[in-house]
Amino acid sequence: MPIVLSGVEQTIAMLGRFQPYAARAVQEKVKQATKPLVSKARGFAPTQSPLSGWSKEVGAWSNRSYNGIDVKLGIGFDDTPTKPNRKGFSYSAYIYNKSTAGQIYETAGRRHPNGRASAPLVQHYADAGTPNARPDYMIRNSDKKYSKSANPRAGKQFIDSMGPIYKPQRLKGQKGRSNKKQNGRLIFRAWGEDQGKVLAAVAAAYTEVINKFNGQGLK
Repeated sequence: MPIVLSGVEQTIAMLGRFQPYAARAVQEKVKQATKPLVSKARGFAPTQSPLSGWSKEVGAWSNRSYNGIDVKLGIGFDDTPTKPNRKGFSYSAYIYNKSTAGQIYETAGRRHPNGRASAPLVQHYADAGTPNARPDYMIRNSDKKYSKSANPRAGKQFIDSMGPIYKPQRLKGQKGRSNKKQNGRLIFRAWGEDQGKVLAAVAAAYTEVINKFNGQGLK
């Protein structure tokens, strides 16, 4: 779930073809401009698990238990080009959140503010598919769209423990429609609060390096 700095890859690719030093200079300035975002996003991550049970490395949550240090260190910036995705796009500058628990904390409640509905009970049959099939016992629907907890409020309690999800305000003149994928509690909150500053810093970096490039100040 990276936050991609749009336009960076095109600029760097263009400069890299004609002036490798100029491309590296833009990359370094973009990196410096985004450093405060990474620190800010890490600061939003709780040191302790919002729910005591989430910190236990047992059961279904053993590979996604909450550890504050891992969540904070899982947030960072990378300017290594990614592999093209299914649509053929790759990214040259992005802020990432690679911790599984961090991704859950970032987005929980984005799609279902009150948690997923409890899985309905369905009838299990002994000797299913044979002439001797007979009702045996009831089990919960295994579809991933349902919560498997017997507590119908489990999802809402889990989401509420993390506090409200941050919804960035749109910048003046910003084009396109806003969507839920831009909402979050860590990197998306940091981006939402400081995107104007970062975009201004990135634009200034472009201007400075490209002016030097056009004036042959970069060799």
